[in-house]
Amino acid sequence: MSHEFIEIAAITDAGSVRQFNEDSIVTDPESGVAVLADGMGGHRAGEVASQMATRIIMRSLQTQVGEFRSDTAQLSPLRAVEQCIIRANKAIFDAAQARVTYHGMGTTLALTLFYDNRVALANIGDSRIYRFRNNALQLLTSDDSLLRDQIELGFISRLQMRATRTTAA
Repeated sequence: MSHEFIEIAAITDAGSVRQFNEDSIVTDPESGVAVLADGMGGHRAGEVASQMATRIIMRSLQTQVGEFRSDTAQLSPLRAVEQCIIRANKAIFDAAQARVTYHGMGTTLALTLFYDNRVALANIGDSRIYRFRNNALQLLTSDDSLLRDQIELGFISRLQMRATRTTAA
């Protein structure tokens, strides 16, 4: 199956707050997979966690896509995405337990799997997925974060959130 209609663009930037970029991005337009992981700044080994996540997930999904194409898949695309994320999470957790310098490491994640004119999306933390269509960006995911939960539960307002982010920068 050809994915010629898929165009994947990826860019990362350390931004104005952090000295180091802990992002890791891998894309494979042929298999329809794009994975971005952003190591949690201020935590130990965020760059290690983000690299582990993208590498493990990409390798796993490339295998799954091959199975989808041959009709031997035992999992649906969405379930395959979930299983790959669980596998990466366990590997990151195990590595953090095994090495003192990795204790507390973590990463956010944004993932797309294009398959059969559909797309499976996954995000963890505040890594977001947007669609660019008709010269406009549309946010497709919601932040999976404590801050978003506090806003949705009414503990803080969006105005308070903006003030918090402004003083933190």
